[in-house]
Amino acid sequence: MILEGQTESMFSTPFFVGKLDYEYEIPEDIDSMTSRVDKNLESSEKYYDYHNVHLLHEDLPELNSEIMKCCEKLVEDVGFIKQPMKINDMWLNIYNKNRPFLPIHWHQNCIWSGSFYPQDTNHYVSYTNPNAGYQNMYLPEVEKPSDFNQDYMRLKPTKGTIIIHPSWISHSAHWIGDEPSCSISFDVAYTGEIGSKEYGSYNDGQ
Repeated sequence: MILEGQTESMFSTPFFVGKLDYEYEIPEDIDSMTSRVDKNLESSEKYYDYHNVHLLHEDLPELNSEIMKCCEKLVEDVGFIKQPMKINDMWLNIYNKNRPFLPIHWHQNCIWSGSFYPQDTNHYVSYTNPNAGYQNMYLPEVEKPSDFNQDYMRLKPTKGTIIIHPSWISHSAHWIGDEPSCSISFDVAYTGEIGSKEYGSYNDGQ
């Protein structure tokens, strides 16, 4: 006889999902930016070309400031001590007929990664469930989708959406077709002193 009990969520992965009131002027020559993808590349080479062809580095101080506010809220919600942070890099992603997908990947040398969507998207973003392995030991039929039984979460963000997640979460993007689609991605790193001198993992931020 069960006297008390319920299924709890343990070791959850923090995602910040919000909206920003920020206008970004999308370049007019968006299609030509990806025209240098070589259709004759072997599949293995094309994989890397899809990663590299999108990089249009951006310097957007106002957006930078808003992203940092979101990161500060994320750190606070998670329960960490307030920590100085900076954006390592920010760039424009383009999805169209020349670059219809971005394969599963991770971001290095940062703690948080994310994207801001300056327009209603015409592409899906998929985030892989880092705990998906357990359910594949024996994969029963899913009766009701939940965080416990999905291999990945697929989203189609609307204008103004910002999503921030740990940099070790694998993710990918797939263009739906028709009109080109954009996002502005970024990497965020901790700066300054962090850790404990007594524990041995202290970093002075230099």
